[in-house]
Amino acid sequence: MALTGPRVTRQEEGVFRVFGVKGGVKIFQGALVALASGLARPGYEAAGLVAVGCAEETVDATGLADGVAKVKVRKGVFKWRNNGADALAAADVGAVAYVLDDATVTKTAAGRSAAGSVFQVEDDGVWIVTP
Repeated sequence: MALTGPRVTRQEEGVFRVFGVKGGVKIFQGALVALASGLARPGYEAAGLVAVGCAEETVDATGLADGVAKVKVRKGVFKWRNNGADALAAADVGAVAYVLDDATVTKTAAGRSAAGSVFQVEDDGVWIVTP
C-alpha cells in the first residue's frame, strides 16, 4: 500500500549480514564465507557458491541441523592469501578473483566461484572487494 503520510523507515549501513550456517560445519572468525543453497559455510573450491564476506566470529555447527546456528558476516574489502600456483598480479586489479578455500583466492575460474573483484595485489596477499 502506498504511503499517505510520513514514515520512519529503518536503515542499515549494509556492513553486516547474518546467515544460517550449514549443519555440520565450523566457520572460523576471519574466514571467507560463502553461501551454498542459502546456507553459510567456509569458502571452498566449488562452482555455484556466493561469496558474502568475512566471518566476524567463530561458529561451530557441528552436530546441528541446517540453519540452527547463525554467523555474522562483514561485507567490505579483505586481504586474502594469493594462490602461489595460480597467483593474481597487479595487472589483475579490477578482475574477478575466485575462491580456493576460506583464506585463499586464485586467478582461474575453472570449477570455482567468484570471491569478488581484485582491489589491490601486495606481496603478502590480495585485497578483494566482496559482492
